Amino acid sequence: MKLILLFFSFVFPATAAIAQDSSFVQRDGARLILAGKPFYAVGANCYYLHDLAVQGDTVHLVEVLRAARELGFTAIRTWGFYDGTDSTNPAVIQFAPGRYNERALRALDYVVAKAKEFSLRLIITFVDNWDYYGGMNQYVRWLNGVSLTKGLLQTEKVVSSPTVTSVGGRSYLVQPTSLYTHDEFYRNAAIKQWYKNYVSMLLNRSNVYTGRTYKNEPTIMLWELANEPRSLDPSGNLVAGWIQEMATFVKQIDKMHCVGTGEEGHDIQGTPYTPALLAAQQWMFNGSVGISFLKNIQLDAIDVGSVHFYPEDWGFAPGAVSDWIQDHQRLALGQQKPLLIGEVGIRKQRAPFFDAVASTAFSENVAGLLFWQLAYAGQGNLDGYQFFCPSSDPLCGLLSRTSALFAQRRSSSYSSPSAVRFFANYPNPFNYITALSFDIPSASFVRLEVFDMLGRKLASLVDEVLPAGTHAVLFNASSASSGVYIARLHIGNDVLFQRLVLVK
Repeated sequence: MKLILLFFSFVFPATAAIAQDSSFVQRDGARLILAGKPFYAVGANCYYLHDLAVQGDTVHLVEVLRAARELGFTAIRTWGFYDGTDSTNPAVIQFAPGRYNERALRALDYVVAKAKEFSLRLIITFVDNWDYYGGMNQYVRWLNGVSLTKGLLQTEKVVSSPTVTSVGGRSYLVQPTSLYTHDEFYRNAAIKQWYKNYVSMLLNRSNVYTGRTYKNEPTIMLWELANEPRSLDPSGNLVAGWIQEMATFVKQIDKMHCVGTGEEGHDIQGTPYTPALLAAQQWMFNGSVGISFLKNIQLDAIDVGSVHFYPEDWGFAPGAVSDWIQDHQRLALGQQKPLLIGEVGIRKQRAPFFDAVASTAFSENVAGLLFWQLAYAGQGNLDGYQFFCPSSDPLCGLLSRTSALFAQRRSSSYSSPSAVRFFANYPNPFNYITALSFDIPSASFVRLEVFDMLGRKLASLVDEVLPAGTHAVLFNASSASSGVYIARLHIGNDVLFQRLVLVK
């Protein structure tokens, strides 16, 4: 123990300056507030911060947090778990039910302390649906081991299990053991108690660097029950029941923090959603992933609606980018809950996609937007979605502008554009996707169309009333030939044009 304590006192100096902040992010109807003003969680995912801390890589940890702060970010989403069986792995936090690694917990303490120093709010998740970092299936395997010990089976059988996969290589086994499926995590009393024990331990833990318990730490803005929970129950009731039980449990211990689900935004029926969205992505609204955003947003123990968004990997048409955000914001507002877009990930055509997402999120006044994922320069072993700033990537400027807009809204200094403007598309020339942006000073009917040089219409991008503000929409020219095209914007009596150059 003495060696461990010496290691930590060397790597993580307890004398680090801490910027104290006693205000908690709280929910006020459909918005988040901080110190009486609206709060917008604009930032990035950095799930790996605990890993950096436990490795003693404080240089890169600080580099990432400083970059986030310089971008104007207000929030970081990160993992508050690592479940496994290797008690010698310094990063594993829970190596058996109720057995915790103090060194790993001190690393998480340090992440919280450094985030506090950079005035960043943390969204911390308790467990993963996927098999990385142990995940829900690790709890199921622990249960299987207990059952085997009790003699239900003399030896563990090798089972062939289907695998559920998602973006970035995320996956989990449907049948991780011979006795139990993944869904046992949500229904088994012993597993639920183990999860509650872990949550209770973390909420009541006193941070060795700040001196505060986690439940009394204002640097933490939100607890998420799980990352992207899924099940085989097409009704969504299994996960909804688990969410209500666990969120209620968290609030019995912690009276200060908001609680969210950490889900992706899928559902069991398409009725509340835009028909165009349903036509292209039926699997997301037919109960096939066993979760219902609409059911979960109605749970009284849940404060914040959660959605994730991977338009490129999910096969979304560019026009569906705004539909996805608008539909979920409308449903969240219907329950007087803030909406947090907890993950937005793009590999290719990143800047125009992020521009459209950020523009829609701002115009819809969502409570949070977190990009997946901010890294340090040269960081490897992630999933292809990483970006780093500062760099020459135009994405960095876009992220800074997004942060600044939400900051103006928080300070009540934001004002609508003073005139109609149609900006040059980006990128231009472009390969197959480009973003078209425009300003409107007041709510107006907007029509935006794209024509070829012979006057033939290729696409109708907007044909509706939009609120005042800056808007960005995507034009997908994947089916068009290289050449010059004209975008025509109608807003009231104004007609404006932009020249688009497609190069394949």
